[in-house]
Amino acid sequence: MAKKTIYNQEKQKSTQVKKIFRSEKNRILGGVAGGIGEYFSVDPVLVRILFVLLGLSGGGVILYLILWLIIPDQLSNHSNNEENLKKNAQEIKAQAQKYVQNTQKISRKKETRLWFGLALIFLGAYFVLLNFGILSRLFEFSRLWPLALVALGLALLFRP
Repeated sequence: MAKKTIYNQEKQKSTQVKKIFRSEKNRILGGVAGGIGEYFSVDPVLVRILFVLLGLSGGGVILYLILWLIIPDQLSNHSNNEENLKKNAQEIKAQAQKYVQNTQKISRKKETRLWFGLALIFLGAYFVLLNFGILSRLFEFSRLWPLALVALGLALLFRP
């Protein structure tokens, strides 16, 4: 009797359908590579490298987004595919908005650095031209440098 019970349990395990889910614990972006890695019992890093290589050849990003859209989340208990698609599309949208916000923050920092760099280049060029006598003393920097400080203060105050 015990042999029959063990046999039935093993048979049930082998007939159970293994489902693929997006991973919650091996998630970098959408959990697709982690989920595929868990499903095939391979390291998710290898799957990510494969996606990068596919991305360089032109199809990896689109494939990743499609898989992100159609593969359900591990915590998802929706049996309805349409609900899964809507939920996944909302998650992609949220991640994209988060990425755009982070990019805008980086862009502002780069913009500030750009203006500061341009100001330094302008001042350096002015002093070089002044030292070589190419620029006359008609435009005296000693009278205008406080205006540069005022402009810098205003730029910092009214920065978005």
